Amino acid sequence: MLWEELTAEEFIEARKVTKGVALIPIGCLEKHGYHLPLGTDMFIARELAIKAAEIEPALVVPIAPYGIISEAQHRAGTLSLTSQLQYQILEELCDELARNGYNKILIINGHGGATNFLKYFAQSRLEKPHPYVCYTMNAHYRSYQQTEEFLKKYGPLDGGGHADMMETSEIMYSHPNTVHMDRLVVSESRENTRLNVLEENGIYTAIWWYAKYPFHIAGNPEIASPERGKALEEIYVGNIAKAIKILKEDNLSLELQQEFFNKRMNPEK
Repeated sequence: MLWEELTAEEFIEARKVTKGVALIPIGCLEKHGYHLPLGTDMFIARELAIKAAEIEPALVVPIAPYGIISEAQHRAGTLSLTSQLQYQILEELCDELARNGYNKILIINGHGGATNFLKYFAQSRLEKPHPYVCYTMNAHYRSYQQTEEFLKKYGPLDGGGHADMMETSEIMYSHPNTVHMDRLVVSESRENTRLNVLEENGIYTAIWWYAKYPFHIAGNPEIASPERGKALEEIYVGNIAKAIKILKEDNLSLELQQEFFNKRMNPEK
């Protein structure tokens, strides 16, 4: 159910059908090689959320194309908000969802660079009492078995992570008119190992992505195809729909959260 397409009366009825579960698809605007559109992540997150909600009813919140993508500000077309503003937007959005009767909020993350930030946002919900539970899920989540079955059928990846075979296949299937494979520069998709010594020794630094993939493409997408994209979408949509069903049945998280808030006012020894 798309929030913006409902009338006020339909919105009230939707709360019953969805059992208070709302989806916030999150993407960003950033370079995806030379062959994919800037809005790849937002296209995928929204598409998967909508199709999953058609299987297992949930309220789909209008997507904002603004994300945590400061690591791509050296590339034209990037639109990056500060982490502070993004945090505030999410917090107020969740508060508004709760005010409207939605107390189970699932953020569908289509941008890998936002993973840690969104987990932090969800974790920070314990800083003060909230009448809702915030969950996060990777839009591209697939089990080990699902991954193995896909690779067995369609062959191994040639690197991967961003604008690669999988992501390119998804956009080929869902938004074919935005793909330009003739513009692909395969040599720019290779990993640069110049800063790998840090990773190999358990050290993290924010510049790691730029160090590895300065051209903002990770993995060779030459063998991408709409067929592969369709297969991947079916996996992701099925997994998100399953997650929605689980959240509808999950009343324990909200109970435990309230129990925690009650106890934090009188900490146990």
